[in-house]
Amino acid sequence: EEEFSFDFKPGDGEQLDVVLYDHDKGMLTNSKEFLGAITIYIDHILPDLVFQEWHDLEYNPKYQKKQEDVTGKILLAITWSEGGDQNSSSFDSAAPLKPFGR
Repeated sequence: EEEFSFDFKPGDGEQLDVVLYDHDKGMLTNSKEFLGAITIYIDHILPDLVFQEWHDLEYNPKYQKKQEDVTGKILLAITWSEGGDQNSSSFDSAAPLKPFGR
């Protein structure tokens, strides 16, 4: 379970790319394997509501040169809280919520 927060400007067509890798540390070398990625369009998230949904991981050439089959899902729980500054908002992917559905 990971938690992230960042500021953004609503209405600018901003997107969040979530990219997953499996990092392996060996005695002589380290490697990372691309597991998949998703893109969340922040303008689709409503203020002061919890957006929680399972997403299918996908291949994205931006993060992985060699195209491979990607399988798996990730559960994201996202809240958007408007701050005191009208020019920015806070976007928090805190996930102390229980998974639902799948």
